[in-house]
Amino acid sequence: MTTDLRTIVSTEILYFVPDGINAETVVAKGVLFGDDSWRFHDPENQRLAYYGPASLTIFWNGDTNVAYSALPQATIQAVKLFAFLYLHVPATVTRQRRGQSQNHPATVCATIKQLLGFLTHVYEKAMLDGGSLSPVESLHDISLKHLRESLKDWDSGRGSDLRRTLIYLASPVVQKACEGFAPRWSAADIRSLDFKPDGTRDDYARVFPNQLFRLISNTASADVAGFLRFVGETSASKADGIIPPFFEHLDGEGIFLAYTDYRARQADCRCYGDGGAYGEGMEAKRRCLERLGATPGQVLTYIRRVQEAACSLIAVYTGARYSDLTGFKKGCLQRIRGMWFLVGTLIKHEALNKPIDQDLWPAIPAMRDALRCLELFTAFTRNHLLIAGLSTVDEGYSRAYSPNGFTQALARYVGRIDEDGVWSEIQISPHRCRHTLSHQLARADLGLPFIAHQLKHLHSALRSVPPQVTLMYGGIADLKFERAIQAPALHYELAKSLYDPDSALAGGGSEEFSQRRKQYFEGMQAAGMTKDDIIRGLAGKAIPFSSVGMGYCLGRREIMNKDGSKQKPACIGSLQCSPETCPNALITKEHAPLWKKVEMQNIEMAEHPEMQHARVELTEKANRAKAVLLQLGVE
Repeated sequence: MTTDLRTIVSTEILYFVPDGINAETVVAKGVLFGDDSWRFHDPENQRLAYYGPASLTIFWNGDTNVAYSALPQATIQAVKLFAFLYLHVPATVTRQRRGQSQNHPATVCATIKQLLGFLTHVYEKAMLDGGSLSPVESLHDISLKHLRESLKDWDSGRGSDLRRTLIYLASPVVQKACEGFAPRWSAADIRSLDFKPDGTRDDYARVFPNQLFRLISNTASADVAGFLRFVGETSASKADGIIPPFFEHLDGEGIFLAYTDYRARQADCRCYGDGGAYGEGMEAKRRCLERLGATPGQVLTYIRRVQEAACSLIAVYTGARYSDLTGFKKGCLQRIRGMWFLVGTLIKHEALNKPIDQDLWPAIPAMRDALRCLELFTAFTRNHLLIAGLSTVDEGYSRAYSPNGFTQALARYVGRIDEDGVWSEIQISPHRCRHTLSHQLARADLGLPFIAHQLKHLHSALRSVPPQVTLMYGGIADLKFERAIQAPALHYELAKSLYDPDSALAGGGSEEFSQRRKQYFEGMQAAGMTKDDIIRGLAGKAIPFSSVGMGYCLGRREIMNKDGSKQKPACIGSLQCSPETCPNALITKEHAPLWKKVEMQNIEMAEHPEMQHARVELTEKANRAKAVLLQLGVE
């Protein structure tokens, strides 16, 4: 039996931590294993900047946190070891996370707090006089009876999270390192227990109704384009936009400049308490603005509407998480290889030391207009973060919207534009914007690879099957009409273009599929069925392969060559599928409009002065698209 958990040197631990684990082992920046509290909060690290100190702190000492005072030191040390492993090498405690090098500190803190709270509950029930549970001195003494009885009146957090944590805690690595103090239960034991149901919300629709999505998109686009025209700038979308009647005939450029001066003077007075030289004080700035026809309050009301419209556009068209949205900075809009992107930082599932500002979100013209408006507002907010309020911050200090603040900004904008209150019961949030974008992308038949890329779900498994998490977003798995995924019903026209033996096909897998299709129809017709009956029967079944936008993918992991040898499919992941050459691909006439766009866009880009370095490659892509169209019989 191990009697000293202050130094942990089991064989498994030494494999990952050559010097073993002791009080001086570094857990994180400024955090040692032996500390009474682990504080991961680091304002200088952008990947931790959006979490409050409370959500990034674990208190181990009962004197610091009375809630855990009942736990003996042996239990604290065992949980500390588990927390260290779960943070740095999660694969040692759970096979489900073998592909993940580290967990985020916020995830670890939430997991450990729930675990410590439950263990305290178990210990307290075991200490009750006259109770049915025997006293416990370590995790080793906790039996299934202790757990079963304690779960009956434990109502904190999600049951599935606690179940998973108790399984992890009993991992072989922890049991061997803490021999004599580790849990005796197994994963099967924990799965046999009754945990609090997580519960589901039947009244919560994750996706905005299509009409609301169009209302937000169209109105917000008009608001930001109108403001750019008001201040004398050109809209990327080339739309005139809408300017409120009050401001329609005023000098917008002069008004915005005067308001910026007014806000700058207001901030200086707040900081330094000076009124400024004659003609330079806050009142002088206000009078200058009023001479142009507007008061500071009127200008702020207009700007606030535009700012909320811009934030709404960024939320609904990036599909980014809150942590990613609030990291977009002034200058994040960049043109890369002839295309516009928002350059930011993906936070979730990324290592804390990974470089920032290297992740890309495609930026359509309306988004570029929105970003330009937000950048204009930094002239008086002095805040280099774009998804933020309109208050002026101290020089050198930036502050993004809080989760509630951002949600309220989105909800306020919907309330402004929903004049009849049709959508007053709809809950607005960044997460629903994310679900809605995935739904709209699926409706547009962009395919799971593109949707997974937009939602930042891409990983190595995409080479074989679409990531399952993507299927849960936006009700994609329930769409009936779109070809983005397997659908319960396939429209007759789509089935005809795919299955009719007389319909043209292209793609690397078209020849093989055409032969099998012909044999199938010949056999069914010999049994007395007509071609139309066969197609209608197939139209009622699920598509046996997935869409990649530009075609269908057969999804085979190995492809048989004519000589009997096998090869891996040509997939290289991400969005770089090549349906025209891949033996896994089928292209039908329904895909022809997309290939026409590929041809025309590559021709246009090949003529662009900034793209002359890639002219040969772009021309080649255009020719490949043209060849596909010819194979489909489309001129």
